[in-house]
Amino acid sequence: NNYYRFSLDKQRTFARLVARIDGDFVEIDSDESYAGYSQNSWTEVALRVDGTQISAYVNGSLVLSGSSSAHPAGAVGLYVWGAQGVKFDDLSVCPANDLNCDL
Repeated sequence: NNYYRFSLDKQRTFARLVARIDGDFVEIDSDESYAGYSQNSWTEVALRVDGTQISAYVNGSLVLSGSSSAHPAGAVGLYVWGAQGVKFDDLSVCPANDLNCDL
């Protein structure tokens, strides 16, 4: 299982961007005091990957960024852990050079 993961945890107040490489997690960037989203309201999350640079945005604000060359290609997935009533809407995946992509 190899992938990148962007996690937000309001209860434990953190945001983390990690790479999972051959079963081990490698931190790319984190904010261990992040609690910048509201429960019971829509939250816009955007990830931009350009080459090895990965940037994570919440409601239009840059939250985390870093660099990793661990996974040059792959797929996109969503997950929720320990939360009820979560909904996902309007998922878009665009090439990095698509200037018309709405993040």
